[in-house]
Amino acid sequence: MIFWILFFVIFFSIALLVPGFLSTYHAEKNYEIADEDYKRGKIPEAEARLKENVTKNPNHTRSRWLLQKIYQELGRFEDSIVQIKSVIKYNAFDNQITEYVARKELAEISERIGDPLAALEQYEYILKKFPDDIEVLSRRGEIAFNQDDKKRAMDSYKRLVELDPDNYRYQEMLGDIFFGMRQYNEALECYDRAYIANHVLEIALKLCDTLVNVNRVQDAVNIYEELITQNQGNVPNVVRYNLSLSYYKLENYTACVNQLLILIDRLTVEEVNQGIEKDALYILSDSYIKMGKNEDAKRFLKKLYHIDREYKDVAKKLKSFGDFVTDEEILLKFYNLYIYEYENYCRKIIERLGYTLRVSNIIDDSAVNIVADKKDVKTLIFIRRWKNEVGQLPLKDLHIMMVDYKCDGGLFICTSKFNRSAIEYQKHTKDMSLIDGERVAELLREVEFI
Repeated sequence: MIFWILFFVIFFSIALLVPGFLSTYHAEKNYEIADEDYKRGKIPEAEARLKENVTKNPNHTRSRWLLQKIYQELGRFEDSIVQIKSVIKYNAFDNQITEYVARKELAEISERIGDPLAALEQYEYILKKFPDDIEVLSRRGEIAFNQDDKKRAMDSYKRLVELDPDNYRYQEMLGDIFFGMRQYNEALECYDRAYIANHVLEIALKLCDTLVNVNRVQDAVNIYEELITQNQGNVPNVVRYNLSLSYYKLENYTACVNQLLILIDRLTVEEVNQGIEKDALYILSDSYIKMGKNEDAKRFLKKLYHIDREYKDVAKKLKSFGDFVTDEEILLKFYNLYIYEYENYCRKIIERLGYTLRVSNIIDDSAVNIVADKKDVKTLIFIRRWKNEVGQLPLKDLHIMMVDYKCDGGLFICTSKFNRSAIEYQKHTKDMSLIDGERVAELLREVEFI
C-alpha cells in the first residue's frame, strides 16, 4: 500500500515538472538559435523567435534582453523600453542582467529619446540601493541641473565632491549651481578648487566672473593677465574683452583702451554679430572721454554710430561735442537743396562710388537719372530723395529704362529705405544694386557735404 502511494506521488510530481522542464528547454534552444541568427545578421528571424519565446515564457530574461537590444539597433526605443520594463516586472534577473543593469539601461534609453524625467526616476531607484554610485550620481546631477532642479543637482554634486574631491568637473558644476543661486562666495570656493586642479580656460573665466561679482576685480585682472602672458597673447577674444571691462571698473582707462584696440581688430564675424564690437566701441569711446581725449572718443563714437545709430545714447554723446551732425540732419539738408545743387551732389556721389559720368538728367525736384561707366559697364543710375519706403515698382521702371538706354547695369540710390518686396526683387536680378539713406548719408559726409 505504501509502495503504491509513493509511486503515485512520484508519478504526479514528474507529470507536473516535466512540462515546465520541457518549456524551459525549448525556450533555451529557441534563444540559442535566435542568438545565432542575430550574430549572422538575420534580424527578422531572430526577432520572431525571441517574440515567440517571451510570449510563451514571459520571465525568460535573456530573450527579452536580446530583443530589446535588437529594438535599440532598429531605433525602436519604445519597444526596447517595454522589454526592459518586463524584465523588471517579472523580477527576471540573473548574474549578468541584474536589476542595476536593467534600470541603468532603461535610464540611458530614456535620456536618448529625450525623456530626462523618466531617466531621473530610474537613477533615483538605483541610488536607493547604491547611494555612492559615482556614474549614476553624475548623471542624476547633470539631468537635475539641466532641469533647473537646483536642490537635487546640489545634493548630487556635493556627494560627488565628497567621493572624488580631485575631480575638477564636479567642483565646477557645484560652482555653477551656487553661481546660479547668486551664492557667489560658495561658487568662488568651488571654482578656485576646480582651477587649482585643472587650469582650464572655461573655469578661469567663471572664476574671474565670480571674483568681479564679489568686488575682487584686481584678482580677476591678475588671472586674465596671467592667461595672456602664458599664451603669449594668443587668447580667445573673450579674455581681452573681460579684462578690458575689469580695467574699466578699476578706472584704469589707459589699460582698458589698449586691450580694446587689440580686441576690435581681432573680432570674428560671429562676435561682431553678437554685438561685441558695438559694446567694445562704446566702452572705448567712454574711456577716451574719461581720459580727456575727446577727438579719439569722437572718432570711435562715429564708427559706432554708423554701425548702429540707435545704440544706447551714441547720438546724444556725439551731439555733446557740438560739431556732429546726425544722418537725419544730413538727409534733411539734402532734401532741401535747390535742384541744381542737388544734381551737383548727385554727380559727386556717383564719382565717389567710382563711376565716370556720361550724362545726367533732372527729372523733377526729387529725381535725377544718370548714365555712367564703371569698369567698362554702362550703368543707369536713379537717384531719388524720397522719404517714403521704396517698393519694387520703381525698380521695375529702372529695369525697363536700362533696356531703353542699352545699359548693362542698374543702380537705385534713395534717401529712404527699401521695403521687403523691393529687396526680394533686387535679389532675383543680377544686374541691379541698391543704396539706401544710411549709405547716402555716409557718402555725403565723404564728399564733404557737411
